[in-house]
Amino acid sequence: MAVQDRYRAQNCVLTISLLVSNNLKTIRKCLESIKPLLQQVPSQLVAVDTVGSAQSDGSLAVAREYTDEIIHFDWCNDFAAARNTGLKAARGEWFLFLDDDEWFDDVSELVTFFNDSQARQKYRTLSYLKRDYLDLAGRHFQENAQMRCVRLTPQTSFHSRVHEGLEPLHLPLKETKAFVHHYGYVGGRGKKKVARNEQLLEAGLKTDPQDFHLWAQLVAGIGRSTATDRKMVRQKARAGLNNFLATDTPRYDDYRNAFTLVGYLMSTALLDEKWTEVLQLQAEFLPKFTLTQYEACILDAMLFQAHQKLKQPNKAQACLDDYLLKYAWLQAHQQEYSMQQSFYFKTLVSVTNEVGMLRALFAEALKDQNYQRILHYLELIPWTEDAGVKQQLLPFVLRALYFEENSHALQQLLGLLQNAAGKLPVVFGKIVSELKQQDDIEDTKLTQLLAQTESKDPYILVQRALAAQGSLAFTQRLKDLRKQKVTCEVPYEEFFWLLCANGIDPDFAVAPLNQDVWVLTVASLVGKYATQKDELPAVITQIENVWQDTPRKELLLASLRRSYIYREDTLLSELLPQLRPYAQNILHYAQALYLPELFAGEPSRLLPGEVRFGVYLERALGERDAGNLDLYFANLRWGLDCYEAAKKLVERLLKEYEGQQVEQQQVNAELLRLGNQVKAQILELLKNRQTAQARPLLAELQELLPQDENVQQLQALCQAIEAQA
Repeated sequence: MAVQDRYRAQNCVLTISLLVSNNLKTIRKCLESIKPLLQQVPSQLVAVDTVGSAQSDGSLAVAREYTDEIIHFDWCNDFAAARNTGLKAARGEWFLFLDDDEWFDDVSELVTFFNDSQARQKYRTLSYLKRDYLDLAGRHFQENAQMRCVRLTPQTSFHSRVHEGLEPLHLPLKETKAFVHHYGYVGGRGKKKVARNEQLLEAGLKTDPQDFHLWAQLVAGIGRSTATDRKMVRQKARAGLNNFLATDTPRYDDYRNAFTLVGYLMSTALLDEKWTEVLQLQAEFLPKFTLTQYEACILDAMLFQAHQKLKQPNKAQACLDDYLLKYAWLQAHQQEYSMQQSFYFKTLVSVTNEVGMLRALFAEALKDQNYQRILHYLELIPWTEDAGVKQQLLPFVLRALYFEENSHALQQLLGLLQNAAGKLPVVFGKIVSELKQQDDIEDTKLTQLLAQTESKDPYILVQRALAAQGSLAFTQRLKDLRKQKVTCEVPYEEFFWLLCANGIDPDFAVAPLNQDVWVLTVASLVGKYATQKDELPAVITQIENVWQDTPRKELLLASLRRSYIYREDTLLSELLPQLRPYAQNILHYAQALYLPELFAGEPSRLLPGEVRFGVYLERALGERDAGNLDLYFANLRWGLDCYEAAKKLVERLLKEYEGQQVEQQQVNAELLRLGNQVKAQILELLKNRQTAQARPLLAELQELLPQDENVQQLQALCQAIEAQA
């Protein structure tokens, strides 16, 4: 007995229509996925056989396991006709259609909806999502809402032989999160489908050149990646528009599809950098259209780009303003948004594109120092969207506020960004910290501007304390920070420098952090001096003098010293005094984490590479101090085997001592040459028995060459001559 038989006597709520072709690999998945609907909702399953029993790969037999309502359709390259065959057999209150290479992930939401009689009466259209996968692994896909389910009316029918649509669609719309998987366009099969569709579209247009849905589909399928493709797009789009302009009474959908053709003409002009042509197309075609809000956004986005490239900022701004107005309307009217939306130029009507347009306008405004143009959008920016919006646009807005010195607008911004508890997003502090390190931003001036605002957010409290240094208010600002239990974690790391600069042990603001957070904070603290290398030794000394000894202190000092001594622009004379403290910082930090026996002899491979390098570096420095240069070199090389990052440093140290050895050899050779000259001079004096003149030279030679046997022989000769006298 077929699944649906038990419901024959009941009122049918839902008809599901399925086109059956040769998709044996997926049809059972498809039918199993809708089985809960067939079992739990009074329903009807109509299978439309498009291949016939003789040509079937077995898919038809699978379909018979789930329904006995199988209607044969003689395939005539017309999907709408095939769909309408299933539609004519529908007895349901609602109608849903899908293909046999699609299957639902979960239909529980649909089951709930169709079993709720009030909901069924309230809505007239239902949408579910379709995931078109781009790879067999299913990691990448495009997801689009599908209007594939409607409450049936006598007017309901399918139109267009390819990429057929169910019409008419009416509000209100029930949007669901149910989705189907679809791998139909992955790999070689996808290419065959595209080629097949193109043939069907061309054939359909020969029969009915005023089917503008076909024209739009044909143009959309050509692609725009090459100049040849774009030329073909222009030819086909123009041909379609000529037919549209010759139509006496275009339907509503005809206007929508004709606008799509104009959109493709504009997009190819943009890709070919024909900015003026975009404006000409607007003047040529757009007066003939009454645009939906969705289409107005598409047009605004394209015109914005053209005006930007043509250096027409006022016109670009007008396009952006209109875009924001229309997009805000769509977001406030989600039902209408869903009905107007199509997959054509979908990316142009999105928060992502909105932010991209704002970013482009802001970049030009900064170049022109037109900061008011940026601040004009302060309250129009979609700040409540994900952090990516803030990350991209906050730097522009904050720079504009800084150069305008506009504390009132800054207060507005904080109000827009703060949550209900008065907290700013972490990204706000991160961006301000980045701005403070830029050459054209005076960090104290930006701090003062932030300090003027009213907020209980820890980041603003830190800015107030920074601004209050040296004043009577400083002590109270520190009390406020302690009361709020503000720590030094990112983005409040300036609090750490504030404490150290004022001689206050920062441990109370560091200790509460977990280790992972402290590691991230250390990276940020070190990053502050990425371009201020010369200040690092003094900063290191300041930290050592203020902060009690703790493993976290050792980690920070090791990281600061690493950033200093590993730089190639740090002179050897500058880095040498930091080598031993660096090794000790590493070891003291590691010894608080690892067992002592791991450090003995050859350091254990269980230790991190830098820690093992620290062991060998400390040993190497000890051998150098003892004059054991061979062991000094050996330990450095052993350390390098553990920590490749130290390669440049070790090479510099080895080269330095090799240079010193060569220099010493040169000095010794020079001493020997001078000594031989003095020896000859003394010997000549002694031959003439001039011992008084020879004695001072012998004393100097003895000091210069204390172990030289020739010097000792000359002294003995001098004494013998003096004894004879």
